[in-house]
Amino acid sequence: MAFHDIIVIVLAVTVVVVATIAFIFYRQNRRDRLVRKRWSHISSDLIVILKELEPQTGTLTRRR
Repeated sequence: MAFHDIIVIVLAVTVVVVATIAFIFYRQNRRDRLVRKRWSHISSDLIVILKELEPQTGTLTRRR
């Protein structure tokens, strides 16, 4: 095997490894991007964590 062939193989393996790592990071951030896009039309000050809300007292049934 020539020295040139070894260099080509090493470069090919490097490209595959870097592409795989990039794809893994892309997939991990995909859900976060979709959630941000889905709620981007709502002002961020209107979005609160449910734990921060005070519980409402009362019932959900109709009054007669």
